[in-house]
Amino acid sequence: MHPLSRRTSLSNRGSGFIEVDGQIVLDQRSLQVDAHARAEQRDLAEGITREEQEEHDFSHHVTSNSFLPKTSKIRGPNIWNEEDTELLYRGLRMFGTDFQMISAMFPGRTRRHVKMKFNREERLNPTRIHAVLVGEKTVKIDLQEYKQWTKRKEEFVPTETIMAEQRRAKA
Repeated sequence: MHPLSRRTSLSNRGSGFIEVDGQIVLDQRSLQVDAHARAEQRDLAEGITREEQEEHDFSHHVTSNSFLPKTSKIRGPNIWNEEDTELLYRGLRMFGTDFQMISAMFPGRTRRHVKMKFNREERLNPTRIHAVLVGEKTVKIDLQEYKQWTKRKEEFVPTETIMAEQRRAKA
């Protein structure tokens, strides 16, 4: 019998006992499980051969980025042309810093893309960003234009209808 298979078969049985000087004693070897031996035996039974790969400090590059969840990374490039940048400023004039609303104006871009572009513009053009956010509001929210950007089909409910429903609910 192969020593590897004997060792594994012993560990599959659970705790083992042996007789020493007329007394039954727990076999300490039966308490240890050799996971490598089990894996080798399983691989041999299935006909799988494995190669050993030597690892050292330089074989696998690990940084703090290695431990971030994969969903936090932006997929694809975050490249904006001048037209998109102007549309971003128009969205900021309309909605302020509601990046979720603004991101709907850019198909294929997420809120995170818009927020990163805003941060970049805040670094590069702080006076323009300040003027857009704090300055006088010259652009009204145009729902028809917004519907066009977002390619929405449904109609928005008029404000008067919503206010009437709220008054009825309070009464």
